[in-house]
Amino acid sequence: MPMLAMLSALIAAFAIAAPVWAQTGDATVTVVTGGVTVVHAGISNQAAVGTAVFDGDEVDTAAASSATVTLVDKSTLEIGELSKVKLDIPHRGATTTSADKVSLLAGVVRSYVVHAASAGAPTFEVHTPNAVAAARGTKYDVSYQENVDRKQFEGCHRFTDVAVYDGTVDVANVSAPANTVELHPGYKSIVPCALLPTAAAAIAAAAGGASSLGTAAAATGAAAAVGGGVVGGVAASGGFSSSSSNASPSR
Repeated sequence: MPMLAMLSALIAAFAIAAPVWAQTGDATVTVVTGGVTVVHAGISNQAAVGTAVFDGDEVDTAAASSATVTLVDKSTLEIGELSKVKLDIPHRGATTTSADKVSLLAGVVRSYVVHAASAGAPTFEVHTPNAVAAARGTKYDVSYQENVDRKQFEGCHRFTDVAVYDGTVDVANVSAPANTVELHPGYKSIVPCALLPTAAAAIAAAAGGASSLGTAAAATGAAAAVGGGVVGGVAASGGFSSSSSNASPSR
């Protein structure tokens, strides 16, 4: 019996100490390029293909690095370099009605949404510190920048940019969530500081149906893609071009 008790204790200890990637999570890291970490319960672990990601975890990428995270419904998040993305994913069940949420704290993320509804309440949202992009669509980019200047927004130093390639996305400032701009394929909007989103403006033709964030970056005037593969382009410049829209925000 003492030996059995010791064995049980060892098994329990191993289960507690087991790395995140040894468990089944709410999402899974499916592509890793460069330095990618998953912060789980306050502990940062180097990510690898197969690493489990749980509700409340944060995925961080280093310079010239990127990651793809696949949710249980096969929706995917392509995360660019120097990005921080936190997941708020309810455990799916027959009575689950709340939306999947992603908090983009820095950098850029492209979302491919499998279960987005064509009408009714959105089922997937990307939140930044100053904006919400709620999807009734399947493919869109969100970028967030701080401590930057854009000449058409004097005195503002943080921006969320949203570009839509498929479906429909409602964009709002968190300070006025009822005042939304509806974006259709081929259109983009900027949310500056605490101001309302800019009017929908056309994305450059090269970005129509863009197959990569690098292509999207070129179309919006951002720097050319660098290390980070598919998601390197937009993140290479910290997001979308500072001159990507001629519209002025409504105050």
